[in-house]
Amino acid sequence: MTFLRSKEEAPNQEEDEQESPEEACRKIVDRINGEISQALSGCNICSTRECDVRISQLDRSPKSFLSFSIAKSSSYLIDKQLFEIVANSVKKLQREGARALGGGFLLDGKEEEEQEENGKQGEGEGEEEQVDTAGDKEPEITVRLPVPIFPAIAGRSSFKESKLLFNSFWLIGKHDRPMRETVSKMIALYKSLGNTILSKTVQDGEVGSFKPDEAGFYRTSLSSLEEVMQLLQESSVPAGVELGEDVGVVVNLGANNYFVSNTGENGTYTYKPGEEEPVEADKWASWIEQMLNKYPFVDCIEDACASTDYETWRKVREMAENLSPRQVMLLGEELFQDDPDLFRSGVAEGWAMGAVLSPEKLGTLTDLIDYGTIFTLLKPRAQRLVLTSRKGAHAGEIDADVAVGMGCWGLRCCEPSHRSVDELNRLIEIDEHLRDEHRANTSDVALISWEKVFFFLLDPHLTASALSFSHLPPISLCSV
Repeated sequence: MTFLRSKEEAPNQEEDEQESPEEACRKIVDRINGEISQALSGCNICSTRECDVRISQLDRSPKSFLSFSIAKSSSYLIDKQLFEIVANSVKKLQREGARALGGGFLLDGKEEEEQEENGKQGEGEGEEEQVDTAGDKEPEITVRLPVPIFPAIAGRSSFKESKLLFNSFWLIGKHDRPMRETVSKMIALYKSLGNTILSKTVQDGEVGSFKPDEAGFYRTSLSSLEEVMQLLQESSVPAGVELGEDVGVVVNLGANNYFVSNTGENGTYTYKPGEEEPVEADKWASWIEQMLNKYPFVDCIEDACASTDYETWRKVREMAENLSPRQVMLLGEELFQDDPDLFRSGVAEGWAMGAVLSPEKLGTLTDLIDYGTIFTLLKPRAQRLVLTSRKGAHAGEIDADVAVGMGCWGLRCCEPSHRSVDELNRLIEIDEHLRDEHRANTSDVALISWEKVFFFLLDPHLTASALSFSHLPPISLCSV
């Protein structure tokens, strides 16, 4: 399928300083039908890379926004889900040897050959899919569903006057649960948290009205980690939510806020997260382990160490990996700074288990896929991605598809409101679409659970073909 060359004439380039909104809209439409349509004429719309290369040659175009929008339009034109297009692009990148990732970082020869062989076999099956029986057909691509992540309590990152030294606290759903159920419980806890904070402010004689800030976080006068955790536990009771079982907590430690490069004569790196005595860098992993043991409902920690303290990052990661059977994710945001060079170094040296990626900072959809694949394809250990939502109308719906297609571990959303309804509804729609037992054995796309992914990581010699892609039974509908 290709784009057809538009018959519209190129738009007038003269700018009218006093133009009306209607005139501005007309110029945008004319430019899409003219210059942009001509640039994409004859382009394979299933190839995000080919489309983005054409886009990059245009002047005065918001290339990041345009790239995602064209990908969504392509899915409508060919009656294909956007997450399938993204997943196929990721698979193609893997089969081509991940050209954007560089030599020594690639999968070792045996695993790469296995993936290449699996890819060729999938292509061969795709050519004859019309004659295959439903029961014998293996899906060409597999996807994993990310969990939504809601902002909860503000720290230093969005509230400079906060008494907390940590950056922020988030609510996170549980993997492999029906998305509708997960979202419902997260919304209930978020609303209960706001009501609990409101009741406390009234009791203390403060202003009675309470709303989250622009980033969706609740601002409080809390000053310690213990107070925050107690507040979350109190809020879970009226919401009917069990922390750790139904909804987890993400703690962004924001270690850069209290990292001390040296303590004078001995030159020891230390962390001072509160009024307590400073913790030497060599003992910081033990401090975090004690915190995780004290609060078993913490499922993920971000920016656990200073951005330049790579040795401590490796120690904290080793600690987190040895918490089995408990699974705690270790992510880096300030650590990687959306820098591809730091992505490669972090994966090669084993700093964190994954990264928080910002599509708006990384460029086009193809750029995002290239950089994200560093964490899902490269050796030795990084395996997880969390995608942040973009701003703008309908951006959330597209971001949900992209997160699913890329196999992201999580998707950072805005607070439960009109700003996040599109992406939450889309996640629910994709989840229920893939769980439909009537299409489980006839689709080119299958849903694989994160439990199987973890099992696969524990046995790196196990090939993807050895995993079974069984579907869960359909879930009953309920209102959110």
